[in-house]
Amino acid sequence: MILRSGIIPMAVEYVERELVLRSAEHLGEEWPAKEGNTFIMIILQERSEDEVLSMAESIDEIAGKFGALGTLITDNRREQDRILNIRSNIYTALKPDTVDILDVAVPPAKMGEFMDKLDEIAKEYEIYLPAYGHVADGNVHPHIMKEEAGGPSPSQVEEVRRKIYDVAISLGGVITGEHGIGSTRISYLEKYMQPEALNLMRQIKRMLDPRNILNPDKVIPS
Repeated sequence: MILRSGIIPMAVEYVERELVLRSAEHLGEEWPAKEGNTFIMIILQERSEDEVLSMAESIDEIAGKFGALGTLITDNRREQDRILNIRSNIYTALKPDTVDILDVAVPPAKMGEFMDKLDEIAKEYEIYLPAYGHVADGNVHPHIMKEEAGGPSPSQVEEVRRKIYDVAISLGGVITGEHGIGSTRISYLEKYMQPEALNLMRQIKRMLDPRNILNPDKVIPS
């Protein structure tokens, strides 16, 4: 509803309390919000302070209608940077206990449904499946954790990964929205990518490399 209201933030981030507290502890910092289990971080920028405050008030009103416990507004640059640093270091705090970090994306309107499905997967396998993401573009980063950190057993990792991919695809999403297929996701390319997209990639490859001498078949099968 915030985007539908005409407000265009610079960024909209979804984070969970457990994750920001873990990141804050990792950094020796303190998370400022005392209430709530999940948080939507919204970054605004306009031509004047009055315009930004007006947008913030509108967001507060919209959020209140949808059950938000409260709104924390900070206009202090040092505090802003501190909060953003805590958000940015969630990955760093989780990394030692992570087997794989995924990069799925779904239509923004489907993000809530995706998070619910992620919770269902976690309950099905009785695992810890933390996730955070960029709400405005539907990009979510679930972490598949090591077994000793509450994640699946080694024999279940691939099954959990594919279940998450299946959910993203079923909601009209993709298996990678920010970082691309790369060399680590090649085995999922043909199963999860639309044939039209693969054919387009092949056409671009043939146009730029007609003799197929640049990494032949490394990513896109001929």
